Formats: sequence, C-alpha cells, structure tokens
Amino acid sequence: MNGFQRFKNKVALVTGSGRGIGRAIAEKFASEGAKVVLIDRNESELNSAAEQIKSQHDSLLPIVCDVRVESDVTKMVSRVVQKWGEIHILVNNAAVFPERIPFLDVTLERWFEVLDVNLLGVFRCTQAVAAEMVRQKTAGRIVNISSINAIRYRRATFGQTQYNVSKAALDNLTKGLAMELAPHGIIVNGIAPGFVAAPMAKQDSLEEESMKKEYLKSGRVPLGRFGTPEDCANLALFLASEDCTWMTGETIHQDGGMHFTF
Repeated sequence: MNGFQRFKNKVALVTGSGRGIGRAIAEKFASEGAKVVLIDRNESELNSAAEQIKSQHDSLLPIVCDVRVESDVTKMVSRVVQKWGEIHILVNNAAVFPERIPFLDVTLERWFEVLDVNLLGVFRCTQAVAAEMVRQKTAGRIVNISSINAIRYRRATFGQTQYNVSKAALDNLTKGLAMELAPHGIIVNGIAPGFVAAPMAKQDSLEEESMKKEYLKSGRVPLGRFGTPEDCANLALFLASEDCTWMTGETIHQDGGMHFTF
C-alpha cells in the first residue's frame, strides 16, 4: 500500500469500477487510504476487482448496481450511508462504447441505450449522491469521465455519433453541476481521455488497432504514446483531493496532446 494517505477516512464511490479506468481509479483511492465503494453492473468483473483490491486494502464495499435503474442507484447510496455514514467523493466512470454504426443506420433504441448509461446514469448517480453531500454539509468532489470524442470528428470517430453526443452533453452537464453545487461547497470537474489501453464493450478490431497505430506514426499524439488507466486514475485523484480547491466546471483533455493536432 502507498504510504501517502491523503484520502484517509474519505468515502469514494467509483461507478464502472469492474475493469479499465474505473478499476484503476478504485485501486488508487484504496492505496491512499480511502474507503472505496466499487460499483458495476457486471457482478463477475466487480468481484474480480474487489478480490484484487482486498488483498491490499480492507475498507471496501462492492455493490452490483446498474446506473440505468433509479432504484438500484437509490439502494446503492443507502447502503453506503448505512455502512459509513457519509460520502465525500463520486467518480462517474460507468459508460458504454458502442460498435461503430453509421448515423443513417443507428436505431433509436441503440441511441437511447448509449445516452441512458453515459448521460442519464451520471444524472441519477450525481443527484442521489449530491443530495447526501448537501444533507451532510460535505465539501464533496465529483469527477466525470468524459472522452476526447466529445470535441473531435475525424476518421477515428466515424460511426460513433451517439457516443460523441453523450460525452459532449456530459461536458455540459459538468459545467451545470459545478455552477449549481458550488454554493454547497461541492467541486465538479471532468476528464476527457484520448486513446487509453483499457477494455470497454469489446476488444478493438484489427481495423481500429491499425488506425490507432497510424495516429502514433503520423505524429497526432505529440507525447508519442497512448494513455493507461493509471494515467487517468492519477488525474482523477488530484481532482478529488484537497489539492484541487479553485477549479470547477472544467473538463481536462488528457490525451498526450492529441486534441490540438486535429
């Protein structure tokens, strides 16, 4: 365990923490002393993450929760409050990354499915958690995991309009939440990662792997590499910490410089 305990006695909720970026964030919080709530709808992946983290940290509460279901979210928050009494940090990471479907072919059902997780899931979790923070008079921190796709429209995002729209709306929601929750001492910021070596809905196809390698070779990623879940976790912990006290409503592009090479 890391000897640096800047989150000791803090309760941190991380949605979508069964794997990838969410799992890395949960592990980082645990290593710095937080009481961590692992939240995922995939019970198998959730248990796997919990077992790994428990080997180094025992203040852990894994909860199976689907952010699309309001009753799940309500019960999840109630369990956390019942166990630890308060909530200090929420990381909204749960998301779906759909297969590439041209706009003219995507169905309304698929469109709503993406929005339901990537946008409305954040709404449900944030409203429930923020209400607790306000009630407890907690100077809380909320971190939303967005995507560089919210602002970029090159070949790499073709067929992902529904995903891009969900993340662009999330960036706007981050600003709105920051404005409305600031009077309660709650700070809200976001992270927009570029290409990160972390699994979501499925493994990348050979075509997408080729495209990503092309991005590196073409110099469109100035730092010369793609990100890791740990890169995102380090930034998330800063935004959730007492070191971040005078920034709110911002979504930080964490992509090795890719966003300014479009």
